[in-house]
Amino acid sequence: MVERRAAKKLSKEMITNWRGPVWYVSHLVAPNPHSVTTPVRLVWNSSQKFKGLSMNDILLKGPDVLNPIRAVLLRFRRGVHAALGDIKKMYNSVWLEEPEMHLHRFLWRDTEESEIEEYAITRVNIGDRPAGCIAQLAMRETAKLPMFAHLKEECRILEEDSYVDDVLTSHNDLEKLDGYTNRVEEILKAGGFILKPWLRSGQSGREILTEGASSSNILILPNQRRGEDDKALGVGGYIVESDKLYPMTSVNFSKRIKKMRVGQNLLGEEVRENTPKPLTRRQLLSQVAGLYDPIGLVTPAKQKGAILVRKAFQEAGTSRTQDTWDKPLSEKLREEAIQLFEEYVRLSQVTFHRSLTPRNWKLHPADSPHRNGAAEAAVRAVKRALHNLAGDRCFTWSEFQTFLYMAANLANERPIDARTQSREECIDYISPNTLLLGRTGPEGDVGSFDFQGYPYKRLRAIQTEVDRFWKKWSQLAGPNLFIRSKWHTTNRNVAKGDIVWLADQNALRGQYKLGRVDSVVPDTRGIVRDVHVKTFPSYPVSTTKSDRAKKPPTKIPSTILHRDVRRIIVLIPVEEQK
Repeated sequence: MVERRAAKKLSKEMITNWRGPVWYVSHLVAPNPHSVTTPVRLVWNSSQKFKGLSMNDILLKGPDVLNPIRAVLLRFRRGVHAALGDIKKMYNSVWLEEPEMHLHRFLWRDTEESEIEEYAITRVNIGDRPAGCIAQLAMRETAKLPMFAHLKEECRILEEDSYVDDVLTSHNDLEKLDGYTNRVEEILKAGGFILKPWLRSGQSGREILTEGASSSNILILPNQRRGEDDKALGVGGYIVESDKLYPMTSVNFSKRIKKMRVGQNLLGEEVRENTPKPLTRRQLLSQVAGLYDPIGLVTPAKQKGAILVRKAFQEAGTSRTQDTWDKPLSEKLREEAIQLFEEYVRLSQVTFHRSLTPRNWKLHPADSPHRNGAAEAAVRAVKRALHNLAGDRCFTWSEFQTFLYMAANLANERPIDARTQSREECIDYISPNTLLLGRTGPEGDVGSFDFQGYPYKRLRAIQTEVDRFWKKWSQLAGPNLFIRSKWHTTNRNVAKGDIVWLADQNALRGQYKLGRVDSVVPDTRGIVRDVHVKTFPSYPVSTTKSDRAKKPPTKIPSTILHRDVRRIIVLIPVEEQK
């Protein structure tokens, strides 16, 4: 740190002559196995108290200036070509004023025999409460300097495509991308921020310099990342040469020391043998919660884990005592958990194209919506439902925005997949909200609301228009959005046992009726025209813990409905349920 000028040794003269406040800060090491270049970080303990007070107690954190990680990652996947930048020692790139420096004094000696001497930190450091905000604002203010006012896109990249010390951006034009990254580097350099060599899609990764370091003095942490691994904002591994992402998943039951697992991650063939027996709910939740997936690459696996956790607590009953967490799972659920953990290990072998724009991407010509199939059908259904609204209604902008939010939520609560619960004789369905938000529930549509101080007449006007939208949209949504040719040809009739969604225009707002085909009525040519559907209670899949555990009813009433096949949508054919 002294060589990098991030700290300085204080002479006796400096200590004697200083008349301002003084504070001494202790330090500790924090292992970071996810970093190749800095596997162990030096962290200053500004939260350590002296006489009941710490430095962080009197420091303000500052505003949250971090960009939403999901937005940064989605923009990173937008262009055909990508570039990743990593700022070296970002926090240590910002200087402290002299009074702040003396509030960060520390004691140090190189050997046990050496005399203890006083040093002071000269740069912003990890450990101070506002450190992250200071470093981010320093970088952004550098980009706002008048000398860079003409570099609009480069400033936007630093403003929107950065997250802490990472810069992730993409573009469809490789030559333009190279120009942007070069000028971004110039902006950062002007503010004292130094970038590591850029990683560009299709090129080799960064070279890790280890000259002069022998294997005897290199600390290897458990599950330490390899030099060829690259990480994109925690989303997982990034294979630069092939421009693909993969989830960095793991299963590890070893104990933690300072939040780090001390044992190696389990291999696929080791999971069954090393899964604790008995397996508790606490251990299950620990492994499931460790699957970090901010942009939904492995949403099905994540949902399976959430559903398994829910089943584990349903099995435990309604007890709210602390002992529930350490209560063992049944053998049946433990076996399901083992299969899930084995799947987690295999997930790291699955790769995804980083770019969401194919390299041979073609734009459809204007005025040709028929070329975009299902997407245009969805847009058309919503437009037709919106055209059905009263023309003389006048909304303010915020009222109209509220209406659109509620209408969008209704459309995104529609079933797109389902599964049956044999034990409870009901159907759980998956909606777009399940995938977009990572959660959903039957309370997705509030139905009504009551804001104090807002005119009831205006609230009622909004609700009236939402009701009109629902009535029209529910007539159009089902058959128009879910036409699948294999179910509308002689190759595939609607069959007994199919799980279907009944597109009922009289359904209550936000209610989607699902059921199972009980019998079919074919015509003289053998084509099924009508069906009898046995309906069951249906619920959106929820990954949140409900306030009260639902006890499955002993007998669930069902109804047989006679429907035209054009008013039903097959979600799960009977042959796919086996």
